[in-house]
Amino acid sequence: MFNKGIKIIDLGVDYRLDTQNLYQEWYKFKHTSAHLLKAKIYGLADIENEEVLNSNFIANPGCYPTSIQLALIPLLKSYANNIISISCVSYSGTSGAGKSPKTELLLSELDGNAKAYNVNKHKHQPEIEQELKKHGMKSPFSFTTHLLPIARGIYSTSSIHLNYEIAESEILEKYLSEYANSKFVRMRKVPPEIKWVVNTNFCDINVSVKNKTVIITSTIDNLIKGASGQAIQNMNKMFGWDETLGLLNNKKN
Repeated sequence: MFNKGIKIIDLGVDYRLDTQNLYQEWYKFKHTSAHLLKAKIYGLADIENEEVLNSNFIANPGCYPTSIQLALIPLLKSYANNIISISCVSYSGTSGAGKSPKTELLLSELDGNAKAYNVNKHKHQPEIEQELKKHGMKSPFSFTTHLLPIARGIYSTSSIHLNYEIAESEILEKYLSEYANSKFVRMRKVPPEIKWVVNTNFCDINVSVKNKTVIITSTIDNLIKGASGQAIQNMNKMFGWDETLGLLNNKKN
């Protein structure tokens, strides 16, 4: 299809990474169309990227990477050289694990419980690191995922340590500027809640700063903003349509 000029938005993992070596290292498969890795455009829809508008092949980001990148990119663009370390802790509902039947995903196992999983080996980690480095990340980075006893939603808490004290208002201004034209990123005055974004294409973000520590909380619906909704948003941009088409109520009163 790609050779025929058909526009493609791929929701899978096969084209998110930039090299076949990285793909083979993390997914344990030899890439069968590695030549397309350089042809794709990584489509994080709420970050301005003219290449998306002119692309015929978009790799749709993963759910965890979407929640973390939208939370960190505005900070990295201005303060990458001042960051000592970044630690991201994320929580997901069970729908992120797919539909395969697994004992640990049964309600009787999940109810009243929470746990970390794929510690230091989650397959979204190389995707996150790859893209954050493109925005200037030079510091150590850690990423730990947890499972919550809910069906859908992702909640990420990112802790960033700086080498000097900074005012919260200064950092917040960077976020307001970055997302001034975004239809789907909402800056919140308090840490957001998963229920605010479930069944929507929104990403809600809060920034809190104390001395040299920045805490950024972000939340999305993993099935919409983290998958199909962002794919529709990318499709709208690719074809030059209203970015919110099919994602917001576009009916005129």
